[in-house]
Parts: sequence; C-alpha cells; structure tokens
Amino acid sequence: MISEKHLIVIKKIAKILSNKKIDWTLIGSANLSLQGVEIEANDIDILTDKKGIEEIDSLLSEFRIQKPTYSSTNMFRSCRGLYIIESIQIDIMSDFQYHKKDSLWSEKMGLNEKNFIELNGIKIPIRPLKKEYEFYIRMRRLEKAKKIKEVLDKN
Repeated sequence: MISEKHLIVIKKIAKILSNKKIDWTLIGSANLSLQGVEIEANDIDILTDKKGIEEIDSLLSEFRIQKPTYSSTNMFRSCRGLYIIESIQIDIMSDFQYHKKDSLWSEKMGLNEKNFIELNGIKIPIRPLKKEYEFYIRMRRLEKAKKIKEVLDKN
C-alpha cells in the first residue's frame, strides 16, 4: 500500500493544481499503489502535456531540482522536470514515449483515459489500472504486470 508520506505529497500537489486548467494524471508506482497494487512507491510520477509541464513547473518552482528538459534513454523519452517535496521525488513528464520491440518509439502517452479517486475531498486523476497493465506488458515488466492483473481480476 501507499505510504502516508506519499499520500500527503499527492494531496499537496493536487491542491496546488486544483482550480487550474491543467490536464494531468498520476502514473507509475504511486498510482498503482494508490489503487491497491502491492508495489512500493519510491517516487511520484505525473503525466501532463506540453502546456501543463510549463504551468506545473511554475507552480512547483520552490520544489524544483531540475527544470523540465527533454531527455532520452534506451527505454524512454520525454520532457521531464524533477522536484522534491517532503523528501519524495516527483517526476513531471510530457510527451512521454517508450521504445517498442520493433525499435520504434511508441505514440506519446495520452491523457484522455483517466479515472479519479478522492482523498479527503481532493480529486486525484489516476491512470486506469488496465492502461497501466497494458503499458507494463509492452515494456516487458512482467512482475509488475502480474501484480496489476491480480488486482484487476479481483475487481
């Protein structure tokens, strides 16, 4: 399950972003953990769009470690900014893509499919578990995919 500290930081971010016209969603291990997947969240990953990353960077500037810049590895590429709140690293990403099996890059990960969870009256946009499951399968991260599938099968 997700730690209390992670919950505090997620709620803090959601409060900062509330009432702003920013399209964003929680993804990755914090999202999975929040939805009941038995995974330890080490950081908080947020997906947004090009406009959103600029606005979020401005709103979180006091917590900034790295201004959003384009970065690429063998596995992923995106525009990415790093922040620390309450000693937890927050990755804000836009234009996120992953390397597919055929050596091509995926389409940019979209924001059109999301659900919401409410924490103490604060709405948090979350990426659906089914979408996360599909992502982890494509990335060949089968252990995480298996844990997600267990939760999907229960629900």
